[in-house]
Amino acid sequence: MAAELAELVHRTRAEAIVLSGEEWALDVLASRMSGPLRERVVTVGGDGHRAGAGRALLEQELTEVFRGRMSERDQARVETFRARRTRHAEAVEGMPSVVAALQRAQAGALLLNTPADPPSRLWAGAEPTQIALSSADLESFGVLGFQEESPGAALIRALVRTGTELVVVPRAEMPLEDGVGALLRYTDPGAPS
Repeated sequence: MAAELAELVHRTRAEAIVLSGEEWALDVLASRMSGPLRERVVTVGGDGHRAGAGRALLEQELTEVFRGRMSERDQARVETFRARRTRHAEAVEGMPSVVAALQRAQAGALLLNTPADPPSRLWAGAEPTQIALSSADLESFGVLGFQEESPGAALIRALVRTGTELVVVPRAEMPLEDGVGALLRYTDPGAPS
């Protein structure tokens, strides 16, 4: 079982292995894992969690275990953002700058604070880069057929359709202006920062 688990972790690049069940069985399984694999193990429930103990209870425990925890990849993106923000290069912050980066398909990763506090509305057209802070902005670009949307929906659609990553960052860890920031794929000397 340890070998199968190691293969699964390798294939999926899992950062955590959650185990639940009889304590002695968990100890036996963990003893057969390699050191690096054993370091990823998180146990929940213990002996109280047997078959039929309740999925809802397990999900509640998992929520607590992973609350505020970021993946290694996301943590690396946050550190890159911090470094680039300090140098004022290849990173922008605040809704106007992030929307401008999305309009140019320039954003490689969008950082979003939780809890989120975005503006009340954004405007979006049919194309992924047709996103703006006002309807007048889209009209000035010659966009027809746009609509007012919640910022969450407009941002997520722009992210998905432009291949931008989403990194959720607790506000307490790194507060962002307007709750948003972006790592840029490239810099545009004429773009606002």
